[in-house]
Amino acid sequence: MKMSTVLTVAAGLALSAGAAMGQSLQFCTPYTPGTPAIPGAVVFNYSGSLTLSTVNPFRRADGGNANELAPAGPFALAGTTTSNYSYHVQQWVAPSSGTFDFYSAQAVDGFLHLYDSTFTTTNALTGVLAGDDDMTTLNGGTVPNRNGVTTTNDSGFRFTVVGGQTYNIVTSSYTAGAGNGAAFYNEVRSLPIPAVPATPTYAIPDNSMTGVSIDLVIANTDVIQSVDSVDLINLVHTWMGDLVITLTHVETGTTAELIDRVGRTTTSGFGNSGDLNGNYSIVDGGAAWPATAAIAPGTYTQFSNGTAGESLVGGNPLSVFVGESLAGTWRLTVKDLGSGDTGSISAFCLNVTVPAPGSLALLGLGGLVATRRRR
Repeated sequence: MKMSTVLTVAAGLALSAGAAMGQSLQFCTPYTPGTPAIPGAVVFNYSGSLTLSTVNPFRRADGGNANELAPAGPFALAGTTTSNYSYHVQQWVAPSSGTFDFYSAQAVDGFLHLYDSTFTTTNALTGVLAGDDDMTTLNGGTVPNRNGVTTTNDSGFRFTVVGGQTYNIVTSSYTAGAGNGAAFYNEVRSLPIPAVPATPTYAIPDNSMTGVSIDLVIANTDVIQSVDSVDLINLVHTWMGDLVITLTHVETGTTAELIDRVGRTTTSGFGNSGDLNGNYSIVDGGAAWPATAAIAPGTYTQFSNGTAGESLVGGNPLSVFVGESLAGTWRLTVKDLGSGDTGSISAFCLNVTVPAPGSLALLGLGGLVATRRRR
């Protein structure tokens, strides 16, 4: 018997190969995400109550008319020799050298002092380092109510300590003779880490037909099979119904409309009042934009508003770019066409499908498969 080779067309194989002939690519403008503020960590905390100093007279240190003691002073004793104050003293050993925040939440109008290790009730000026009445000078904030203590005035200051050294934290009443038995809650915290904004951030001008544009330059010359989505990165804007957002391939002049006054039903209407804050992906045929106060980040449909729109009535879908070369400048333009609301955007990404490497050569074979058969 002889063996002969017969070529047969494997249609199913050709179809499956065609389905795998595209590759997904993403191109983005430069963007560095920001980080939120991180509150300071509590390194020491305690609660207690004040005791009127009848046996061991205590007169709190005072910073003058401002009733605040910055580390620079000057200091003086409050009241007369017969005016005693309620107080509590707590020793604390600094865990490390550095700057810490000292807070006190009190059930009476109180004062917070920091002393070195030489605190004595009979001379409140000895060893005093810092103090505060209402947090008006050194922190400019209010201590949250903690541990169920009802606060009338909170105290706090920021001070740099030496690791391993013993300090005395003294909580006292602001008014002589008051505060006996009053509850308080104190804590020492490491410094908070401030928020870091995202970069870059492009401001969207209010009520402007020009808007703001971001350019993405792509060198890849592949032909677009599909535009899968356009990602709007760190888009923040109140009243999204003000916005018109378009994507233009500058070299060809082709433009697709991503968002056009969502929710606007008449040419004089205001549109969707929801607020944008995050990353939003725009696709052909995605989920409808919700009519909610805060619009959650996610994937949503293109929105071409027809006669109620502004700049591109009946604008093109993303599929308008199919068949064009990727190469060139892609320009995202964001316009705010209503007054009273503002926002910003940081970047955008273009997600496309192009032919996979070698896929054209595979198609040229016509999906032929060689088989052997006896005869």
